[in-house]
Amino acid sequence: MAVAQDLPEDILYPIFLHALPCEIPWPLTPSSLQSLPPFNFSLVCRSWRLVTLTRPRLWSSLSSSTIDRGHYPLINSLLEYWFLRGAAAPLDLYFGKIFRPTPEAPKDLLNLVLRETYRWNEIQMDVTPIPEDTTNSPLTFRCSTLIKSLKLLSGYVYDMANDLMFGRLDLTQCTVHVASQLQVLEVCAFIRWTLPESGTFWLPNLRYLNISIDRDIKVDVILAACPNISSLIIEIRPSASHGHMESVNLPHLTNFILSTENDAFTNSLLTRLSCTSLVRFVYNSWDWVFKLHILADFLSKLENPSGCSSLEELKIVHRGVNRIPLESQSEFALMLKNMLNPHGNLKQLLLNDVFINKEIIEILSPRSGAMHVCPSLTSIFIACHLPASGDLGFNETLEEFVVSRWHSRNGNLAIELRFNSFKNFSEESQRIRKCVEEGLVRELGITDFYLDLIDGIECRRLCMSDRSVR
Repeated sequence: MAVAQDLPEDILYPIFLHALPCEIPWPLTPSSLQSLPPFNFSLVCRSWRLVTLTRPRLWSSLSSSTIDRGHYPLINSLLEYWFLRGAAAPLDLYFGKIFRPTPEAPKDLLNLVLRETYRWNEIQMDVTPIPEDTTNSPLTFRCSTLIKSLKLLSGYVYDMANDLMFGRLDLTQCTVHVASQLQVLEVCAFIRWTLPESGTFWLPNLRYLNISIDRDIKVDVILAACPNISSLIIEIRPSASHGHMESVNLPHLTNFILSTENDAFTNSLLTRLSCTSLVRFVYNSWDWVFKLHILADFLSKLENPSGCSSLEELKIVHRGVNRIPLESQSEFALMLKNMLNPHGNLKQLLLNDVFINKEIIEILSPRSGAMHVCPSLTSIFIACHLPASGDLGFNETLEEFVVSRWHSRNGNLAIELRFNSFKNFSEESQRIRKCVEEGLVRELGITDFYLDLIDGIECRRLCMSDRSVR
C-alpha cells in the first residue's frame, strides 16, 4: 500500500477512471456509499483524496440497476454530491428500473438529472408510466446538441385501456442550424415527442434509432431527419394513427427491425420508405391475418438496377392465423416466389407461421438445370404449426427440399423445418441422414423464447453490434 500511495497523479488518475462507472449497490445505505469508487479512493491517503476530489471526470459516470422507493432520499443526496464534484464534465448515467409508487415519487431525483442536461453524454433510464391525466406537470427531457446517446426505455406491459405517459422528449434544439452529436436514440411509447418547427429537425450523426409508436407521431419527419442511420427498430402499437406521410429515403440503413400490431400504419410506412442498402430485415407481425403483399412491395424496392439486392438476412415472424383460402393459395405461393427471387445474396431465411404448403416448398426447392430461389442460402428456418393437411406427400416434398438444397449448396448449410409430422419422418429418412453425415446442420438452436424476443432484446443486441458508441 505504501508504494501505491506514492504513485504520481498521472498514473493514479487513469487507474481510478478504469474502476468506473460506479454501480450503486442494493440495498443502498450510508455505509455502503463509502465502498463506492471514487468515494473509497479518497479514504486511503491524502494524495489519493487530492486526486479524487480534484478530477471532475471521476464523478461523471453512475449506474444503478434498480431505484426503488426506499432509495429516493439517499440517492438524491448522492446525486447532488456527485453532480457537484463532476462540475462541467460530460455525464454518463445508466438507471435501471425507476419505480413510481406515486406520480411524484422520483420527480426530485429526475429533476436533479434534468438540471444537468447541458452535461449529458450518455443517458439511459427504464421508466414506469402513469395515467396521463394524473401528470399535471410532466417531466421534460431536453436533448442538448452535445449528448451522444439517449435511451428512455420501459419494460411496462402495454395497456390499451389506459392513456399512459412518463414525460416529454424535447428535441427542439436539434435543427439544421446546429450540428447535433446524438448517435443513439431509443424512446419507448410512453414518451411524447416535441419536435422543432417543420423542415428544421435534423440529426445528421444519428446511427441507431429505436422508437415505439402508440399514437400520432410524425414518424416520416423523424426518419427524414436521420439520413445517416444504419440501424432502425420500430414498434407499431395498435393505437398508432398515421395521417399523411411523405416519402423517406434512408440510403445508409443496413439493419431494420419492424414489429407491428397495426396493418394500416405498417402499409403506409413501408410504402413510403426506401432503403436500398438494407442487409438485414426482421418483420414481426401481430396482425390477425398476414398480408404478404405489404412485404413484397417493400422488398421489391431493394433491387438495384441489375435486379439484385444487398439483402442477406430475412426473418418473418407471424403471430396470427396462417390459413389461406384454397382458391388463393397458388397466388400466395407465386407472390412469395416473386418476393424472394431478386434476393440472390440472401444468406439467412426465417419463416415462422407464415402459410406454407406443398407448392411453396416445391418453389423453394432447387431443380436441376434451372435457376432456383435464393441460391446463396446458408441458414434456413421454416416453422408452421398448421400446414395444409390436405397436401399428400408433404413430408416427401420437405425431404426433397432438404436434399436438393444440400446438393446445390455452396459451402456450409443449416436447415431446420418445424412441422407437426416431419420430425419423426426426417429422423427415419435415409436421404436426410446421409446429408447430415456429410455435414448438414439440422438444428439452428432457435427457441420459442428467441422468437418471442425477435423484435426485442436479442434483436436490439444484434442490430447494435456494429455501432461504435457503447
